[in-house]
Amino acid sequence: MANKALNLVEYQKDAEFAVFKEQLTQAFQENDQLRESLEQVNYMLQREDQGWFRFGSGELVMGMEILELHQWSREIREAMAGNPHIKQGCRLRTNFVWQRGIRYQNIDGAKKGRGANVQARIDQGKNQKNFFGHAARERREAALYSDGTYSVLGDDRDYTLQEVPIWEIWGHVANPDDQSEVWAYLRKWNHLEPGKGSIPVQQWYLTDAHPDWDKPNRPRVINYGGVNFPIDPHKTMFVGNVNGQTGWPYGVPDALSALVWARLYRDFMTSGKIMSDAMAQIAYQAASSTGAGQSSMAMKFAQPEGVGQTAVTGIADKLVPMPTAGKGYDFASGTALAAVVAAALEVSVVHLTANPGAGGSYGATATLDLPTQLAVLARRQWHIEFDTRILKWMGAKDPIVTFNSIESAADVFREVQALLLMWASGLYAADPIEKRLSELLDIIGNTVPDGVIIPNNSIEADLVTTDRTAIPNPKPGQQNGPALASAAASAKNAGNGNRTPGAGAGATGQGKTSPVGKSANANDLRTDKLANNWDGHPLQGMLMQLSDYLENEQRDKAA
Repeated sequence: MANKALNLVEYQKDAEFAVFKEQLTQAFQENDQLRESLEQVNYMLQREDQGWFRFGSGELVMGMEILELHQWSREIREAMAGNPHIKQGCRLRTNFVWQRGIRYQNIDGAKKGRGANVQARIDQGKNQKNFFGHAARERREAALYSDGTYSVLGDDRDYTLQEVPIWEIWGHVANPDDQSEVWAYLRKWNHLEPGKGSIPVQQWYLTDAHPDWDKPNRPRVINYGGVNFPIDPHKTMFVGNVNGQTGWPYGVPDALSALVWARLYRDFMTSGKIMSDAMAQIAYQAASSTGAGQSSMAMKFAQPEGVGQTAVTGIADKLVPMPTAGKGYDFASGTALAAVVAAALEVSVVHLTANPGAGGSYGATATLDLPTQLAVLARRQWHIEFDTRILKWMGAKDPIVTFNSIESAADVFREVQALLLMWASGLYAADPIEKRLSELLDIIGNTVPDGVIIPNNSIEADLVTTDRTAIPNPKPGQQNGPALASAAASAKNAGNGNRTPGAGAGATGQGKTSPVGKSANANDLRTDKLANNWDGHPLQGMLMQLSDYLENEQRDKAA
């Protein structure tokens, strides 16, 4: 009996312990959930505290830290592979920036040190693959899109370039008085040795921002955290940041502000698909007028195996279609979310969603709107400055880097017209007019011809007093002579009432190019006004001289 009582007590203790254990386990689980929630809140607070003093450390963190860039870069790159709108945003920005290519001038023949030609360094296979080729330029824009930072490592011995991804950069040393001016970067990577596997390696490199990077006495060590580390003496790091602010050592990815909204838009589309499927599952509702009919479940439906199956009904009074039958989810209501993503990426929502109905039009899809053009021009200027740094390092003394125009054909035509009107006024020199025309029409290597005559200037006045026998033939490639000669013939005939083009003194006509009738005053009003306004004009004598010269030349050829 005592044993039974003891066993009962032990059983009760075991039961209480089991209950206590279960409660404790539940408490731990709740604690884990609480800790996870607190970690999320803490992460949000840390994001809000960027740029503020950290209590106890005495360190002021400005901008994004390198470890944060590693994390965001990984998330954005994953989204570029899986999220259609993040991927499309990167593709749009890359195509807009690099469309129609980039041009270098003042490169051929540039020398440096050992006398190597800069163009040969540009054309080198490794440099084309890593920097100057089209695929390399696409990767550069994609790096700015996902990392906010682009880095290349240059070898000062053979002037070859190597791309450095953001996850290989782990630290930096900046100008003590300007934290945004980085003098050196710490690179960590895994060296793959055949037969030995992966070997971790780390190395410091000077940047072209260091005041002594290109001097013979360039630093060989860098102080980081109170410890001196060796610097590779034969390589230079070139780094460019975008979307940064004053005092920030790193940039901000283009897609960072769009990533969260792109995920919300993805969730909206997913929810809409689920709702559409739910609405399509129930198309009709069976209704009965009596309680017995409702409870008897008399209505039966054949199991549908395709479209057009028959519904077998019992005592139900009617079969009512659902209000959602034949309808789909209102996906257009999510355009506002897509517009936020497009605004963050600085592209059109029509281009981003590939949907002309998303608040756009055919014209919006065919051309770039002004904000997008300005964003493209700003990014192109960034690439111009970065390429100029590389070309100067390669030995080009004064390189000129330009992009081809992204303006539409209609805008180009209008500007060409305006430039030709400016040229015809005689108030502008030939060089700037030719330069802008060549830029608009993508003409390379053109120069202003020697002896070009600027309209309405003193050269024309000097030609009026020139002996008509001294007028030379026009130079090869110069179109001024025939045009002026043709104009001279017309003006000469217009200035003389008895010499009209296409008719003799006694010919008759309709008043367009010949006099009306045979009288001495048979010219029409237009010809009379032209003759009166032309008499005494400074160009009249010059054009008459050219007309006589042309007539004599034709007469000699005929003889």
